Amino acid sequence: MSVQLLITSTEAREKMTYTKSDPDLIKDEHIRRAQWQYIRPVLGKDFYDEILSEKAATFSTANQTLYDDYIKPAMQYYSLSVAAVNMHAKSSNSGFVDLGSSKPMTMAKDDFVKVADSLIDEMKSYIDDNSSDYGLYAPLNNGRNSRTIFY
Repeated sequence: MSVQLLITSTEAREKMTYTKSDPDLIKDEHIRRAQWQYIRPVLGKDFYDEILSEKAATFSTANQTLYDDYIKPAMQYYSLSVAAVNMHAKSSNSGFVDLGSSKPMTMAKDDFVKVADSLIDEMKSYIDDNSSDYGLYAPLNNGRNSRTIFY
């Protein structure tokens, strides 16, 4: 069964210098796990399904903003976090380099999650401020994302 992905592996790699050298480091499976573990609980099943449907076709204006400003950037970091388990053997002790900064800095797996979590917190605030545009928003688990990954 094919699962609609929120981002592509190429989009996930945009945030990191290291992964540009090996396009196979971030796989669709990492993205699928990340969106299921982190994004779905925050959005809720119905809203998550709506975002996936619209991504496959055309986003509404409100959902396009949400996707571009919050979901996609968070997914890039969450996907890197999930993939980091496999990347560790291929990475250096200094970690990974963040391209979003004018000064390169090293990042560890937990740092990816922290960056993505901050984007999700901003997204929740944005949805609250624009609640009339997001009627299907109903977070699961009180809007907390699960921290358990099964491999």
